[in-house]
Amino acid sequence: MNKNTNKEYKTDVEVYADIPDLENLQEYDNYITKNPFLESENFKCDLSLDYVSLYIYSVDLNIYQTDKLLRLLNVSSYHIKRGRGLFNVNINGESFKSYFCKIYKERCYFGLLIKVFRPNRKVLDHIVNLLNCGYLISKVEFTADFYSNNTAELFGLIKNTLTLKWPGQNFRYDAGTVYLNNVRESRTMGGRAYVKKKDDDFSARVEIVAKRPYFKKNKINTLEQLYNITGDQIYSRFAFKKVKTATVNRKAKKVAARDFPKVVGKIKIADFWVMAVNVAVSNTLRDGVADMGRVLRAMLGKGAYMQPHSFHETFLKAVTGKKFI
Repeated sequence: MNKNTNKEYKTDVEVYADIPDLENLQEYDNYITKNPFLESENFKCDLSLDYVSLYIYSVDLNIYQTDKLLRLLNVSSYHIKRGRGLFNVNINGESFKSYFCKIYKERCYFGLLIKVFRPNRKVLDHIVNLLNCGYLISKVEFTADFYSNNTAELFGLIKNTLTLKWPGQNFRYDAGTVYLNNVRESRTMGGRAYVKKKDDDFSARVEIVAKRPYFKKNKINTLEQLYNITGDQIYSRFAFKKVKTATVNRKAKKVAARDFPKVVGKIKIADFWVMAVNVAVSNTLRDGVADMGRVLRAMLGKGAYMQPHSFHETFLKAVTGKKFI
């Protein structure tokens, strides 16, 4: 499928404006069940790496060898002396924006961090060949861009079903971006989704930021091993789920009747509790459903309040077997 060739182009603000605000569980249930995207599921999926960070310990590359390497990479003398900065790596007529930082601990040189943005294999291999020493894969951002004739409906579906297994305790919230956990503070992996503008088109982008403990645990130690990672491997912690609305409503009434049996005048306190649950659900839905399970368990007690959504299989089918680079 060609990417939205017959589409009237919009700004990113207009795309986000087309995503409805869901005020309660009934609206939510109707939206994820009757989402127009589900009628055709016609889309294109592209995988890529947004950046790759490599770390080289000082025992493998001392400070003098580090400066020599940076000069080979055409880093300016100013930035080499400063110890960090942006530079470009030029390979076969292509230019790749990059960043380096010398790491010091208690004024002792500890190692070198090199970060390459939107890399291909040639530029990464070029840098490693210049290194001619050991290195670690420190952090990588894996991206999947979904192109559809209705980006708003597709992103709306992702926003309201996407969760991350074992997200950790702290969540981050930001207008426009759906965070699946706190990407910065997570130990092994963080996730997010947002509408991405590229040229004159838009995609629903989902990202995984994988950190050193993930690569260490999965014994991914070389670029060749990184190149062989497929979408189903890196997105295995994604789970597309929907709220079990009937269960939530039933449990909310049960908890309300048990904990708030009093009547003040002609007003049942229990009714206010059920309303409070719906308000909490509505507020959480503004940022997606990634944190919904925790919110519902906090209000209603232990229970299974989420169940798989059919888009989970669609997503896995789109990314399975595909490589990022």
